[in-house]
Amino acid sequence: MQLKKRPIIAIDVDDVIGSENEAIRQFINLNYGSNHTKEDYLVDGKYWGYWESIWNVSKDEAEQRFNTFLNSSQKDNLEIIDGAVTAIERLKENYDLVIVTSRFGRQLKTTKPWLDKHFPKTFKQIAFVGTWSKDKEVAKARICKEIGADFLIDDNAEHCNLAAKEGVKCLLFGDYGWNRNVKLHKNVLRVSNWNEVLHVLK
Repeated sequence: MQLKKRPIIAIDVDDVIGSENEAIRQFINLNYGSNHTKEDYLVDGKYWGYWESIWNVSKDEAEQRFNTFLNSSQKDNLEIIDGAVTAIERLKENYDLVIVTSRFGRQLKTTKPWLDKHFPKTFKQIAFVGTWSKDKEVAKARICKEIGADFLIDDNAEHCNLAAKEGVKCLLFGDYGWNRNVKLHKNVLRVSNWNEVLHVLK
């Protein structure tokens, strides 16, 4: 007798289960003399170049700051988004969970230990997607299709819209400045927090 296949949820890491936006705010304030508040990092803006616009620096300077952050202990030790641990623990009872993240470089080695620490024996696979390549617009949609994901939880509206066009049901996570005022595909549903994720998927 063949067992029924469990549905698959693809889950992003940064600003979905790990609070990167807050970590980078603290990092920039500490290392570059800024005094930005949490509210400053929630203003409306486009996803690509979002922090650059907050810092009011050149593209090259923003890239240098971001790369410095990526190599920092703050990036390696993101705080967990409220409710993520409890919600994911419940979801894994009925779904196969897969990480689909746009991390690269040294994070290819640091991501799994961080996930194992906070979510032991939880994710069936970690897929690192080349979002920063020329193919950035279709990368997550393509990987979701390849792994047979039924759902995608992501904070980037572009990723959600493109995956939705491939038939994936998407949950646009969080009330962030970069995803607040965007047009969404009919298969994309907004969720503000992990309690709302559970309401939709349980």
